[in-house]
Amino acid sequence: MEVLSHREFIEHYETHGDAVFRLCLVKTGDRETALDLTQETFIKVWEYSSKGNSIDNLRAFTFTVARNLIKDFYKKKKSILVGSLDELELVATLADVHASEEDDPVKELEEAAAFLDRLEEADREILELRIIEQLSPQQIAERLDLRENTVAVRIHRALKRYREILTEHYEH
Repeated sequence: MEVLSHREFIEHYETHGDAVFRLCLVKTGDRETALDLTQETFIKVWEYSSKGNSIDNLRAFTFTVARNLIKDFYKKKKSILVGSLDELELVATLADVHASEEDDPVKELEEAAAFLDRLEEADREILELRIIEQLSPQQIAERLDLRENTVAVRIHRALKRYREILTEHYEH
């Protein structure tokens, strides 16, 4: 791909800005930090392209920049923040978590995130790509160099394991 035109960059931002923001929000747990990281991501993409550098897959490049900025953020802060409510709401919906006795949605969502952390790294990764980045199984397959059917099975199994963790917890 050649240098991005202003129009192409704006279209890219409009198409992928929300997904980059969600990734940053999930990883930092702070809306303001996520907004800053999202803005910085797109500035870096624009600067890189403006210098005449070629970008083969603009979407993948953008998410790589975002992930690197998130890593830098944690290196600077040396702390881990709680996951975002957006991610937790999605996890709770996927897992069909029922309201707690106190009917406290924030507490319920925090619990859902804790259960997600109990998954193995591979399961968390596949769910992140599918849910947070909203990649299709085909796109995930391309990124991970797997067959699309394999990805679909892994997503299904990861969700099943997540539900088992929830079921085990709520039965005790």
